[in-house]
Amino acid sequence: MMRGILFVVLGALLVLTAIVTVRALAGLDGVVLGFHGTLALTLGIVFTLGLGCGLMYLLFRSARSGHDEKVHRGLNEREKNDG
Repeated sequence: MMRGILFVVLGALLVLTAIVTVRALAGLDGVVLGFHGTLALTLGIVFTLGLGCGLMYLLFRSARSGHDEKVHRGLNEREKNDG
């Protein structure tokens, strides 16, 4: 249930951000952006968002799977052995 609400809220924020961005870009009357510029801008935004989402997914997955705990415990044991 909470995931559904979160999905709807994040989707609404994404749509709102897209609307604000389109309106802001439409307000730049003196700037002409051709097809290739629009394509590059769109692909840059999509890939940047994808990279950010992918890295956040890996961060949360790593934290939930216990990999961070193993590394932390290993570092503490190494410090005890060294000092």
